[in-house]
Amino acid sequence: MRDLVQYSIEGLGDIYRAREATVREVVQAYLDTIEAREPRIKAVLQVFAERALEEASELEAKGHDGR
Repeated sequence: MRDLVQYSIEGLGDIYRAREATVREVVQAYLDTIEAREPRIKAVLQVFAERALEEASELEAKGHDGR
């Protein structure tokens, strides 16, 4: 799988249109990155992971699914 957090918003749009990733996969990639880097960076006050994943699932249900 690609490192989705390395792409610009335009690049992610291309990935969605090519059906190579879903909204939820991109959100999860960002959450994983925050979890991995936050102990060193200490820049994030609060992460709403569950809410972000729920909203990603809602978008996919509405047809905003990259696959």
